[in-house]
Amino acid sequence: MPSNISIQTVQRGVYRHYKGQQYVVIGGAFHTETQESMVLYTPLRQGPDSQSDPYGAIVFARPYAMFVGSVIVNGESVPRFMFISPQIESQL
Repeated sequence: MPSNISIQTVQRGVYRHYKGQQYVVIGGAFHTETQESMVLYTPLRQGPDSQSDPYGAIVFARPYAMFVGSVIVNGESVPRFMFISPQIESQL
């Protein structure tokens, strides 16, 4: 990686989206075209098949600024993603 690239990251672990779903942050990334820091995360699956595949097969990438930003819900500013736990196993 070139020395002039700086990736902003969030703590790995479990986060709750403001709509209720839980996700696991798996790391950060750097968008090669826009030079934007991204957050990589995947749904925390809960259910009968979660023991064999707790993270699912999909990975999302969201711009860092959007991931750590806020949204307006019922006239109130709330975090888009709220950190819950660094321990993934405790959420299964």
